[in-house]
Amino acid sequence: MKLVLLAAWFVAIPMLAATGQAIQTPAPITSAEALARYLRDTPAGDSPLDKLPAGARRRFLSGLVFGSKGLGGFDTSDLEEELDDAQIRQVLLLFGAESYASQLHGAPPAHRTCAIPSDCPESRIEQRFDRFNELEHSLDHQHIAEQEKGRKLVHTYRKLFAAEQAPDKLRTVSNSDLRLLYRAVDTTTSWSSDAVFLRDMASDLDELQRRGMTTTADLMRLHDKLVTRRQFEEADALASRYPAAKLQPLPTLQDQVGPNHQGPTLLTVDPHGTVMQRHPFDIDAPIQIVVVAGCHFAADAAHDIHADPVLDRIFKQHAVWLGSQSEKLDDVSEWNHEHPDQPMNIAWQNSEWSMLDSWAMPTFYIFQHGKLVNKFSGWSQETEPRQLRAALRQVGLLD
Repeated sequence: MKLVLLAAWFVAIPMLAATGQAIQTPAPITSAEALARYLRDTPAGDSPLDKLPAGARRRFLSGLVFGSKGLGGFDTSDLEEELDDAQIRQVLLLFGAESYASQLHGAPPAHRTCAIPSDCPESRIEQRFDRFNELEHSLDHQHIAEQEKGRKLVHTYRKLFAAEQAPDKLRTVSNSDLRLLYRAVDTTTSWSSDAVFLRDMASDLDELQRRGMTTTADLMRLHDKLVTRRQFEEADALASRYPAAKLQPLPTLQDQVGPNHQGPTLLTVDPHGTVMQRHPFDIDAPIQIVVVAGCHFAADAAHDIHADPVLDRIFKQHAVWLGSQSEKLDDVSEWNHEHPDQPMNIAWQNSEWSMLDSWAMPTFYIFQHGKLVNKFSGWSQETEPRQLRAALRQVGLLD
């Protein structure tokens, strides 16, 4: 699932005609209730959504996330696989999110499900993918541990798709079903370190390449997973096989962790992006503050803490800003460019950081001699600074 989280909420803005008079555009759909009314009242064939085949339309709508001020996020996958660039923009215009259209690119017509969206019966694989997709969205809204969510998705993937990933089966599936299989295993690989899922991804990619359907986005999905698994040589080999994708060579790794080391380790990247280092992290130090970072709320926290001389001094001495194992190197480099005094590190493996029970961003963990003494999540300038100061007083870092 490729989810776009909107960085800002949108409002309807009137457009100006050549005469200078304002042309009122329809108000954007900003809630589930407004969407239901739109779907009920819009005649069949009159909506940009009708350009999507039935299954893709249903999946896109089920992935919409509304907040108190409008659309907060959406899954881009079906838009990019079933629409052209202009059609994508028309769909996003419905929700006031058309500014995000420039980030998305539709697939060539030959790669899509069918020529007439209204006459596209779902295949057996698509029906199974719908079940997998519905489970993923359902788990996103349940308050369960991430390990349990991953276990459920991995189990369901094996049940629905394992047999379909055999090489002889892949040769016979349709183009659209092949893309759905690749999407399913891409999601599953995010939740399991089992090598079989990376092999499934590689097999699907090979078949996409045989059919002339490989995109840069497809290659980046597998490349990102190889980097996440710390299979750097394989990631560079993939980049070499597909030079047209212009995947950059990875920084040179310097591993400073001994073979008998026990405990968490960090991956850091130098400011020039040429060297990355793995080194141990001393969780048993007198005081350690670990902040799970990577989102714009974490960036807000970093800005506010840096602006406070007392908090800035404490964090420079005792804190580490930490991205999860799946954090992209480019995103870390961007963070470090914007926050040079609060650089982000990456967990070498999330499993080494078992003392963190959530990778929600931002989450603040305060340890004293390796024992967790305080934890809180989120950041708002009105509330969290007080909570942070109280936690720092508890461990003697503030008077």
